[in-house]
Order: sequence, then structure tokens, then C-alpha cells
Amino acid sequence: MLRNSSRDSSFTGDSNRLRLLDTARHYHHGVMALLGVTIYRMLFPEVRTRRVCLGLQPERFARTRVDELPYPSERNTHYSYRVMLAAFRKLKRLV
Repeated sequence: MLRNSSRDSSFTGDSNRLRLLDTARHYHHGVMALLGVTIYRMLFPEVRTRRVCLGLQPERFARTRVDELPYPSERNTHYSYRVMLAAFRKLKRLV
């Protein structure tokens, strides 16, 4: 598992992207969940200017569908508890 936070600038660059790519190829899951938009924008730099919504994304990573989830932190005030719960329940139905 690779982790990132707003205070952690070490999760950048191609080496971490390649590690995650190897992991995704190894496990062959149908859906990969990403917690928070920071890692999503690191994996898909071409979407840095686009608003990222929760749920399944049009991009795929290692032929795997990507589901964007809110980062479950007490510091995250962008989403209400109900919105976060709905996003995680939707992921549960996908897998």
C-alpha cells in the first residue's frame, strides 16, 4: 500500500507510480480504489486541471477501473458523512 498526505511530498515521481502499476498488474482486480484526489492527480497528471468527482473515473490504471473515494479524515470537510458513506457503499457494490 502506498500512502500520501498533504504533508507528505515523498509520494511523487515515476518510481511510486511504477510501484503502484506493478501492484495493480500483479493482483488483476477489476476496480482500484483511490483515497483522495492527491494520489489520483499524481497517477493521472493530465487531469490536474479538471475537477475530480467521486465514483468511477473514465481513466483506467493498468487496465483497471479507478474509483475515486473521499479521504476519510477529520480534516476533510469537503464531504459530509452521508456523502462519504454513500461513496464507500457504492464501492462495496462494485467489488
